[in-house]
Amino acid sequence: MRIIKLHNYILLVTIFSLIFLFSFSQTTLAGEYLNLYNKKQYNAAFRLAYKDALDGSSEEAEYVIGLILLYGQGDAKRDASTGLRFLKKASKKRFISASLELGKYYDDNGNKNLCYEFYNIAKDQGASNLGKKIGKCIPTLKVASKTCKEYKASTDAGSSEYFNLLAQCYEKGVGLNKNLILARNFYLKSLRNGKVSTLQRIVNIDKLTKTNLEVIVFLNDFENSNKYTDSIKKEAKEILSKISIRMVDCEDAISFGKKNYIKLTCENLSNENNFDAMLIMAKIFDEGKYGFKEDKSKALQIYQKLDINSDADELQIAVIKELENLFNDKKFKERLIRIRQNLEDRTINDETKKELKLILIEEIIELSSSSKNPLEIHEIQELIFIGKVAEENSNILKQNHKDLSKFFNNLSNSGLIGDEQRSFFKNISLVFTQTIDDAIELFKSDPDLGMQALNTLKEEGSLEKISISQIKLILEYYENGYEFLSGLPNEFINPDEFIDTEREIALEILFTRHARKNDCVSGIKYVKNQLKNDTNNIVLSYEIGRMCYNHQPDLALLLGNAAYKMEIWGEALEYYEDACRTDKFLACEKYGFMFYENKLPASYKRWREDRKLERSLQYIEISSKNEFPESMVLFATFLHNGTIKDSEMQKEKRIENARELYRKAITKGSVNAMYAFPIWGLNEVTVWFNKNFRNELCGYLAKAINLDPNHRNVEIARNLNKSKCS
Repeated sequence: MRIIKLHNYILLVTIFSLIFLFSFSQTTLAGEYLNLYNKKQYNAAFRLAYKDALDGSSEEAEYVIGLILLYGQGDAKRDASTGLRFLKKASKKRFISASLELGKYYDDNGNKNLCYEFYNIAKDQGASNLGKKIGKCIPTLKVASKTCKEYKASTDAGSSEYFNLLAQCYEKGVGLNKNLILARNFYLKSLRNGKVSTLQRIVNIDKLTKTNLEVIVFLNDFENSNKYTDSIKKEAKEILSKISIRMVDCEDAISFGKKNYIKLTCENLSNENNFDAMLIMAKIFDEGKYGFKEDKSKALQIYQKLDINSDADELQIAVIKELENLFNDKKFKERLIRIRQNLEDRTINDETKKELKLILIEEIIELSSSSKNPLEIHEIQELIFIGKVAEENSNILKQNHKDLSKFFNNLSNSGLIGDEQRSFFKNISLVFTQTIDDAIELFKSDPDLGMQALNTLKEEGSLEKISISQIKLILEYYENGYEFLSGLPNEFINPDEFIDTEREIALEILFTRHARKNDCVSGIKYVKNQLKNDTNNIVLSYEIGRMCYNHQPDLALLLGNAAYKMEIWGEALEYYEDACRTDKFLACEKYGFMFYENKLPASYKRWREDRKLERSLQYIEISSKNEFPESMVLFATFLHNGTIKDSEMQKEKRIENARELYRKAITKGSVNAMYAFPIWGLNEVTVWFNKNFRNELCGYLAKAINLDPNHRNVEIARNLNKSKCS
């Protein structure tokens, strides 16, 4: 307690000393002390601000006094403790500059906890672009539920440590939903922004989510990048050296057909005397494929090495040489027959058969991309054999799916084969139908097969959004195209995206969806967009909206507006009434005005005037209570013009309520109220006994004439202004 009293005493002594120091003050308007401070007129700023700072009446004064004392500016002695106290008082009163100054002060003085605290306070008070400053001041590098949520709330922080921690939060699912993709992204940002290496963590995630080949390629690219430090590139090289390269990686690299992928996998394995990889590399150098230069000498060296390192006898070597000779002599039919025979021959060892399969796969690729009729080159049994091999090796051949799908589909449509063979080739064609374009190609010759392919893609999760050109092809070649298309959700086909350019197709899909009781969302979205923006498609929009109304009742107000615009009074009333019942009070107003303005269907026009007025009054009162300005004006008129009788409400109460409604409507900017209130009020006898009320009405009248000089009541207003207000 004594320490506190002593501290307060010191504070008072400091302040009164400074007051004495600047005692020759002059009276200045409040608010100028920050201006004086910014001009470096510290003594004048202190004299002006100290009183308001002491009594706590101005946070700006507290800020200025705090700065002067904190940094000892002008004639003031430096008193950091007192200066900080004044700045904290200003900060508590949401003075952003004070919060920012405190954050900077604690940052400069190495206090991360308080730096982090005050920069976050400034951010909450509305300061922007504080991400990197907050990130720099994160006090405790700890992965915990609370801190993870705090890190996520400051995603613009930008420091390496911040990104590293947030990545760990996502990777482990601490305080946030586990998300390996986001974790990887933040680890990568951390790696780019700082010295902390998160490369091993990135690789660990990639091992769970990517192929071994993708990890190898990533590390190799990383090692050769100029974006990172030598130490990080060295780490990439070390991690890469510990990853085992497998034959499946080589096969994946071949399927991509990229030279650098093959060098990283197949060539490295070949250098380690892997038999399968050596066969592949020998073939690549022999033929100069995948970006490698043709090098017969290198190919021969690998073949000789193969002969030394394997158990293959002269028969195995002779098999390969025979196939090479057949290829050179362009005897493709005999070559294919010999491959098939050798694969079925038990005297041929497994290693040679692997080589034969690779040769056969290349043969399949060559055959599928050729324009020649395969039935003119090969017997049907050999082609069936090719189909079986292609299906077995579909993963290796996936890059050639387009040619293969078309190739086997063309075979299935040949008139030279039987039904059983046709069915076989159709099924093989489906195996290589991997994209929408592949499926659409099938439509042209076999619509049922094309439809089967699309359904397969959908079931496998490979179906992508169908373009309008593809939609047209489906409709052209498939009889039940609309039935199929309407069954797909907006993820695959969204009529909103082409309803303006291909309206007939889009609407047919929408109507078919509705008929299937499957989906009306697209139609509703289109209607809302069209009606809200008052486009030229109002009739079309109205028809779709009516079709979808049962699915989405909140269309009522928009449909009422459309019907009103087209002068379909009966339907406009029905939709406005429905909307009013669901508390769309603008609809209540529109409904009431339709009865007041006699915009009604024939059946209502036979009503007596007092009955129509009663209905108008009922709905205008609802919208007036919900403070719709024009409804308040009309209901005020009903109150003072006798529409609402004395038997329903005493006259004094009616007059009082009418005035209150007019004033509320004027507050909301209603020009009609500015005209109507004075035109009624200035003609009342009581106005002459209340000068303030008369001045109020004359003020409204002058403002109304100024705002809308073309108003229907402007002449009445001008005459009244001249006679009653001059």
